[in-house]
Amino acid sequence: MNIMKVEAAGIVDDRNCCIGLITSDDVVDHLCDNIPDTSVKDIMRPPSMTVYLDDPIEKALIMMKTHQIDWLPVIDFNTQQFCALIFRKDIKSTPLNIIPFLKRQ
Repeated sequence: MNIMKVEAAGIVDDRNCCIGLITSDDVVDHLCDNIPDTSVKDIMRPPSMTVYLDDPIEKALIMMKTHQIDWLPVIDFNTQQFCALIFRKDIKSTPLNIIPFLKRQ
């Protein structure tokens, strides 16, 4: 992660489904407290929330703000496969007056 200059990464299974997430902070925190003979599965955490590839960017921003997180995994709705991570800082313009996203049934 340090070499590639990434702050977080999605962990996928053999079907490319997101099974976990890991951040550079997770790695540093874990290695400071434990023996370096550690695998990714020991540090990763399951994704607690995701957005779909076709969801409005406002939904992602609201989720990040509400849950005080800086990134979300992006999933393809049709295949349920991991596509990317979206980072709050990478979104160039954040609307100041976002109306909460409510999914209608």
